[in-house]
Amino acid sequence: MNTRQRHSGNSRRALSAAFGLAGALVVLTGCTAESPAPPTIGAGTPTSTAAATNWGGYGSQDEACTETANNVISLALVPTNLSFATDPGAIADIRSTIERMTAIAPAALTSHYETLAKLVNEYGSELSATPTPTPAQTPTPSGVAADEPGPHLDTDAFGVQVTGIKTWLIENCSG
Repeated sequence: MNTRQRHSGNSRRALSAAFGLAGALVVLTGCTAESPAPPTIGAGTPTSTAAATNWGGYGSQDEACTETANNVISLALVPTNLSFATDPGAIADIRSTIERMTAIAPAALTSHYETLAKLVNEYGSELSATPTPTPAQTPTPSGVAADEPGPHLDTDAFGVQVTGIKTWLIENCSG
């Protein structure tokens, strides 16, 4: 197999994965032929009966499912965003975004979001305590300087919480 064939196969697999993710989102969010609003993190207007509904601060099941699916996409990017963040303020912004998600999430999801915010906060605390790297210690894509440890996100714990949110989506928003 030549290099072109190998790269072509990788491209097809990546494209298939992207279409698979898009298809899963269509199923989970109940998209129709109508053009949806652009996804926003933590969108939705809290209702006056938020605590009394299964849908948290969202006005309907459809809105809760759509926005929670959007949140999962955003949350999937958090570990990568954290690995490149060097400013504690950026970490605080990510944590605040997750806290906004928590405020309007269905009650069954609040503990997942709260744990995610706690994990991000712990990462931010470690980042603040880590000395600024010198040019010879520039961060690697994993976010850790090559010759000294840096802040660490517990990606296993983070993944467990995101999986819990995905499970809720499957149980409450499929079909």
